[in-house]
Amino acid sequence: NRGQFTQHIDISRRSADNKLGVRVNLLHNNGDGQYDRERIKTQTGFIGLDYNTDRSRTTFDAGIISNRVENAQYRLQISDNVIRALGGSAPRVDINTNFGAPGTFRKVIEKFGLLRTEYDIDKNITGYAAFGMRITHQDTLSSQVSLRNANGSLRVVHRYNNQINKAKSAEVGLKGKFETGA
Repeated sequence: NRGQFTQHIDISRRSADNKLGVRVNLLHNNGDGQYDRERIKTQTGFIGLDYNTDRSRTTFDAGIISNRVENAQYRLQISDNVIRALGGSAPRVDINTNFGAPGTFRKVIEKFGLLRTEYDIDKNITGYAAFGMRITHQDTLSSQVSLRNANGSLRVVHRYNNQINKAKSAEVGLKGKFETGA
């Protein structure tokens, strides 16, 4: 009785002279997760461009990914003392049981872009350069659930995490071929 609804569009075209190419890829997914009360929503958008001449090749790729999970499933911690009190084995729990507290969520948004070009200086030497960036924003309210004793007493601790990660990369170089002898 759980379900997800997904729409996906992937469109690409090349110019009449075949020099310019464009590709757009969009996805939307929304619905129930694997566990009780868990809801998942994912949206992505990507664009890829390329431009080629007799001597050069240039590409640009960019995208955004958004993923939100509400009432996410988190692990249940069971102490060694509880396992010993239960006769040495962990309690049996229905696989669909969600120990995440209501109102918890995990949201991740990632944006990225990459520009790359190369140019044939002559038939044996090619110069190239690339630059890329990424930024990831994660916002999470999670719950850590611990089984405290054999009578079923639970302890719930909420944790909030809001972080931003950024990265940049670049490269410049030459590729060449030459003969070293016969």
